[in-house]
Amino acid sequence: MHNPHFLRLVARSALFLGLLLLALTGVSFAQAETSQKGHGLASIYFSRNTADERFDFNGNRTRLTPTGTPNGALTNNSLTFQAAYGITNRLEVEILIPIVLKSEVRTVGLSAQNLIEPRRAEASGIASARVNVRYNLVREPFFLTARFGFKSSANSKELQQTQSPVLSPIDEGTNDFEFAGQISRRFGKFKIGGEAGIRIRGNQTDAVVDNNPASRRRVTVSPSNEFIFNVQASYSVTRRFSLLLLADGVAQGDYDTPFRTIFIGDGFSTRTVGANGAPTGLTPDFRRQTGRQLFKLGPFASVSVTPRTVITGGVQFAAAGRNAPAGTFFTIGVSRFF
Repeated sequence: MHNPHFLRLVARSALFLGLLLLALTGVSFAQAETSQKGHGLASIYFSRNTADERFDFNGNRTRLTPTGTPNGALTNNSLTFQAAYGITNRLEVEILIPIVLKSEVRTVGLSAQNLIEPRRAEASGIASARVNVRYNLVREPFFLTARFGFKSSANSKELQQTQSPVLSPIDEGTNDFEFAGQISRRFGKFKIGGEAGIRIRGNQTDAVVDNNPASRRRVTVSPSNEFIFNVQASYSVTRRFSLLLLADGVAQGDYDTPFRTIFIGDGFSTRTVGANGAPTGLTPDFRRQTGRQLFKLGPFASVSVTPRTVITGGVQFAAAGRNAPAGTFFTIGVSRFF
């Protein structure tokens, strides 16, 4: 088990030293261009996700706790290290390593007496690392690139065991594969690009409440695959300053899960879901788990402080979703191209 205080100290120290190093010597959002042979970038990003609402099982925007009680809260602070390198003029390898400084969820659960009671979970650690391989098929002025990605399960068991994928989508404890296509096109000072693909999900563990609500067991679940996409539009105001609009999302199909209890709406009415392991003679309200969905968008800005050093920052707002947090996603980072 990782020591949360030690991890936070190491991560914050690394952030300071990394930012200083990059400023003296890049968020790289999904793009169709690949680094030239022998060139690449190194980046550090700080991200903060806050929410006091969620998109529930049916996709409705609801509170984290029942009406009439103090509202719950979700806070995720993370630091991501990124590096990309051009193996050839068309082939690029990228790695991203996120460190969760602190993730806290304050919500509710069911007691042994089947009553709704406050619950709190906190964790920190290394989250899901990613490796991407990109191959550029077409370039200038229209870019077309194929991407293959691998996402590992979190290194931190604490993150896997305490965080709910419904409220805190840091890690689901799975090894996933991604296949996507990326395109971009320049029109003078304007540029538009995007990505669309599929994430093939591995098995994950899920906490399930048995007939006794105080009892929780962890079982293996096979979630549906996810459709992933993003779109970005940018305008170069000056040679060094650009404005961007970023949108991205994920959509997952429904899938089989073990029988358990869920909360619906602001009133937190209880429903049962999952036909697997349902008590004899009982038909669950929902036979299948509705898949995770989240669509968010917002403005960003990018400034070149030197010809090779770029600072990028902005915020996205959760516009729609299901089984996902409905809050804000703030990101700021620095990239150094070499």
